[in-house]
Amino acid sequence: MNAAIWAVAGLVMILLEFVAPDLVVIFFGFGALLNALFVALVPRLQESIPLQLVLWAATSVLSLALLRKYAAGWFLGKDAEVESYAGEQAEVIEEIRADNTGRVRLRGTSWQARAIGEDITPGTIVQVVARENLTLLVTAVSEIEKRREEE
Repeated sequence: MNAAIWAVAGLVMILLEFVAPDLVVIFFGFGALLNALFVALVPRLQESIPLQLVLWAATSVLSLALLRKYAAGWFLGKDAEVESYAGEQAEVIEEIRADNTGRVRLRGTSWQARAIGEDITPGTIVQVVARENLTLLVTAVSEIEKRREEE
């Protein structure tokens, strides 16, 4: 195969990452682009398709293993940032009923919130326990203090 075929295959794989954003296919695309570069720089590689395939597989897996962790922070967001809400305090701005969600204000932004087994009125200060997608799980600060006293 010549370098142009590898380059087109690499670009197609990189574009496929937008369809299936798991941050895996893109590294096989990078491997194909690297293979295109190698085939262009070393013309004797054009004669050996098995060697090209081995080179592609090796560069793809190597880039996946070495770079995915760093690229995930850029493209997928940092997990540490998601969990950093736990333990923070927020103010209830829309009543949170035990059977329904309400809203809280945290870091200047309104969030959907769900209380853990209690109704919470607006103006109450709550503590974030966890985050499930775009909903914060909260409990009233007074409830946290009661639990500490029981322990």
